[in-house]
Amino acid sequence: MVALPLDHRASRRRATLGKRWAGLVVVGPTPGSAGRAVWGRNLVKASPWQLAHLGVSRMLFELQTGWAVVFLVLSLALLAACAVPALTGGQGVHDRVAGTRVERAT
Repeated sequence: MVALPLDHRASRRRATLGKRWAGLVVVGPTPGSAGRAVWGRNLVKASPWQLAHLGVSRMLFELQTGWAVVFLVLSLALLAACAVPALTGGQGVHDRVAGTRVERAT
């Protein structure tokens, strides 16, 4: 199997199915760089999910209950930092970290 440059593995349409339906695309800091930046964007977006799983698993098994609460609170705070600015027309923390932005497709 031939390894392709990172930009060629990214979606040519620069959007998930939901973004395509909404007429949106993810744009990187420089032309053609969205593929690399999307990895960082997705890592930040997935962090609340992972932190919540750590917290819930510790609560269920009654292990490190203090840490469980910390993980759940961090999860909710990071979720709000990602979602609220993006929903109010601003740039979410996941886009700021990755240097990406979501725009209307042309």
